[in-house]
Amino acid sequence: MIQLFHNKRFERIYKAYYMRLYCYAMGIVGDPDICRDLVNEVFTRLWVKIADIDENRIYSYLARAIYHGAVDHLRNEVKQREYRDDYLKSASEADTDYSEELEKDKMIYRLLAGLKPPADKIVELKYFNGMKYEEIATELNMSINTVKKHLVKSLKKLREISFREKHTRN
Repeated sequence: MIQLFHNKRFERIYKAYYMRLYCYAMGIVGDPDICRDLVNEVFTRLWVKIADIDENRIYSYLARAIYHGAVDHLRNEVKQREYRDDYLKSASEADTDYSEELEKDKMIYRLLAGLKPPADKIVELKYFNGMKYEEIATELNMSINTVKKHLVKSLKKLREISFREKHTRN
């Protein structure tokens, strides 16, 4: 019997206020789907609390619930937009960083192509593989001093090639 009373009470409130609350939500949010969801959420919460609600103050309760729901939705929307913008910005920066690294790598390999053997191999082993002079000398079967001489000449040559490339591009 009490349940039937609450069902009829809820139905009466729902019919009386649904459209007003929907229009109120539209004025805040502006999206019909979101507004329907907000109003339905508020009525779902009302259904649970229907026995405790003072019917004389029902509209102010419902309107306040719509207002807070709409503001929460707008806050979440702003946060999502900020996260999306931050993600897109960082993805763009990462892409730019990758492109710059790729360009640097291409330039380094072009510079290395300008060196003759065994200088190219020595530079590669020293700077790309991180080997020590002794290790390079052992691997290439030459003295440490020969490795050092080739490196000095190679670095000088790489600087010259790099300098020429910069000035021919500008």
